[in-house]
Amino acid sequence: MNSDEITDLMEKFSPLKCGLYPLTISKKENTYYVFDIWRKKNVVLTPEEWVRQNFLQYLVKEKNYPNSRIAVEKSLKIYGKSKRVDCIVYDRNLYPKLIIECKASAIPLKQDTITQLGVYNIDISATNMVITNGNEILYYKKNKDNSFTFYNDVPDYQSLLNEQ
Repeated sequence: MNSDEITDLMEKFSPLKCGLYPLTISKKENTYYVFDIWRKKNVVLTPEEWVRQNFLQYLVKEKNYPNSRIAVEKSLKIYGKSKRVDCIVYDRNLYPKLIIECKASAIPLKQDTITQLGVYNIDISATNMVITNGNEILYYKKNKDNSFTFYNDVPDYQSLLNEQ
C-alpha cells in the first residue's frame, strides 16, 4: 500500500488501547480487506474487524494465547435462532474457556452488549467472557454460584487454564 492509502486507512480506523499489531491489509475497488489468520481468508476490514484482529493479536502476542485454540465467527443456535459469536478460546481439551465479543471502537460497551454475550454463553457455557471495543476490555469470570466477577484485564492463557 502506498502512503496515501495508509493515511486513508488510519483516518478510517482509530488506534486502540489494546495495541496495534501488524496485519496483512489489501485494497480492492476502494474496499480494504484484512487477512484473518484464523479463518484463513481475506475479510472486509470494518471498524469491528479492526478491533477483532488487533485484540486477538494482543491475546496471542501479549497474553500467550495459542492461535490453534482460537476460533473466529463461530456459529451457534440460541432458542432455535442462528447466531455467531465473535471468538471462542478453547482449552487443551477443546472445551470453551473464553468467549469474546468485539465492537467497533466508537461503540460504547453497555448493558445490551453484556446481555448479548450472556445469551451466546447459554449455548457455549464458557467460564469466562470478554467484551471489548479495543479501548475498554471488560472481562468476566464465572463463579461457582454462577455469578460473574469483573476484572479490568484478560488473564494470560496459562492463568486461564489454571483457574478453578
